Amino acid sequence: MKLNRFGINLDEGIPLNENSLEKLYVNCFDDTVSQITDWIKDNETKKQLLFGGQIGAGKSTLMAKIFSDNSLKPNSLKPDITLKFDREGLNLDEGDFLSIILVEFVKRAIGHELNLSFSKLPSEVFGLADEDWQGILNVLCSNIFSLKALENKISARKLITKHADYIIEVISKIGKILESHKKSPLFIFASGLDKYDPQKHTFKLSLGNSIRILSKYKTLYEVNAVHLFLPDNTSPFFSGSRKIFIQTMSSRDMMEVLEKRMGIYAEPIKEELELIAEWSGGNPRQAIRLLVHYQAARKNKKLDKAGRLAIAIKRSTDDFFAFARKPSTDLIKTVSKDHNIQTSLFYLAGDKETALGSLYGNWIFITRDSADSSWPVIINPLSKPFFESDKILSEEPEQKLLLKYAEANEMSPTGLSFDMLVNDTPGKSADELLQDFFSMGFEEPLPLNITEVFEVISAALLSKDRKDRILIGYKDKNILDAARAYLFAKANSYEYQRFEHLVLQGGKDKEPIIKLEEALNLDTDIISLDFTGQFNENQQEALDKYRDNLIDYQMLWWISLEDLREYLPNWVQLRELFEVFILEDELLVSLSIEDIESDLAFFEDLVESEESAEYSMVTNLKIVLEYLKQNRGNDNG
Repeated sequence: MKLNRFGINLDEGIPLNENSLEKLYVNCFDDTVSQITDWIKDNETKKQLLFGGQIGAGKSTLMAKIFSDNSLKPNSLKPDITLKFDREGLNLDEGDFLSIILVEFVKRAIGHELNLSFSKLPSEVFGLADEDWQGILNVLCSNIFSLKALENKISARKLITKHADYIIEVISKIGKILESHKKSPLFIFASGLDKYDPQKHTFKLSLGNSIRILSKYKTLYEVNAVHLFLPDNTSPFFSGSRKIFIQTMSSRDMMEVLEKRMGIYAEPIKEELELIAEWSGGNPRQAIRLLVHYQAARKNKKLDKAGRLAIAIKRSTDDFFAFARKPSTDLIKTVSKDHNIQTSLFYLAGDKETALGSLYGNWIFITRDSADSSWPVIINPLSKPFFESDKILSEEPEQKLLLKYAEANEMSPTGLSFDMLVNDTPGKSADELLQDFFSMGFEEPLPLNITEVFEVISAALLSKDRKDRILIGYKDKNILDAARAYLFAKANSYEYQRFEHLVLQGGKDKEPIIKLEEALNLDTDIISLDFTGQFNENQQEALDKYRDNLIDYQMLWWISLEDLREYLPNWVQLRELFEVFILEDELLVSLSIEDIESDLAFFEDLVESEESAEYSMVTNLKIVLEYLKQNRGNDNG
């Protein structure tokens, strides 16, 4: 994201980096920062630390803040080695994860010019010269992208899987050499483990040896909250590891997050920001997504403030929960009644629909650390509509705001009906609007036609400074070319943007991650991917864990509605950085042949070169026009 110094800075809630920390970071976890900092500074301990929190809670941002602290000795808090387990996976097998560790250990040893002659690994496994450790790096993490380099990396990782026991011994020996050179415990930051569902094959089997290797060092693991609850007999983490939990944000801190994101434009919508903070459930990524959709809804002049908030809630719910696996009603009843959950509920075997799954999928939020075996929890406000028919939910966050209103006006809340906002135009109240949306059913996203979709995503497509990712589900494959052409034409309304449309195929003997890597290395502004074939479970999981590699790219993914129903439940992490849309069958019903012909005549006179916004607009409008004529004959709509 390109920072706007005084104005609005919005994205999908991606982790802040060193460039954005100063402007956008909010100090709200001082105690957590202090605990982690003290652990890092303790050069005597080799005890591991599990730093856990739910998806979007701010773990990566908090670690970036800690590692960027220059108030002490320069770089004193930075890890010796950082392992990115969520960015380097191709097949999510043991060879993938061992290669990540091997590369970083060898890289540090070479950087300090340490003697690695104890092993002939380069020649024994990789067919290189005996001492060619740099050659291993060249194969496993080449700086030059090419199909040949990618094939070499895949082959090398397969060799690592084949010789896993020997690779583990070599890594352990290099670790001892590094610690001997440092003369203090080797500090390792294992990031990205929070992306792995503990109930999936990848975490249970493929990651096991890698985690056990790191247990020999002073390792800080970035994990999901669910990993903190794993019983010792099933957890790959050392049983004596220290655990630190990042809780949800307070409403006051969340307001500061939102105000910083809006800059000088925060004050006019302060009341709306307070409501967004409540609907966030204390999760910063959820708050920012709500704000993104609220800002997009403001472009619709027909909506009042309540309507815009209702749209933001519905769109955010689509993004995070459409087609997701719904928790059991019994669990939600328990949470709603008691506002806490017992640790024992997270230990249930085969628990795919209750406590662990609900926590991993953000259906519930843990609001504070536990003093005993009971954890304070709330139901995610965005997930409430899924359980409305069960009549089991409390009134939060509505009731909380109602009480504030009553208190401010020195009146009793008894008998009051909740109205989220005073409407600025006549019509339905916010409550009625939301109820309309809720009654539509939240099991799948609200279908939109092409003009409605464009209204929502135009801010992304019309600017090279934005790096948004959009997932579009469709029912009618016949309209895809015209739909894409229309969006690409509009994307070139104000500035020339290059786009590449590719096919990403799943299924047996297919390598979708390799094709995706090829796409990411194209010299283009917008990457459009058409998903074909049947992606198997491993391929779906690999895409889910590949999420953070996509942060710097502007993308459109096109997936049939039938396949989307299957994939989204397995893309718990991936969907966090995507906006989800479903197109109606009558996609282009609102466009007329006459209007397209008029636009064509206008832009054709402005074309000066093939590499111009006008030329791209004309090319794509011709595709749309041809589609309309074929489907409507000579009727002008």
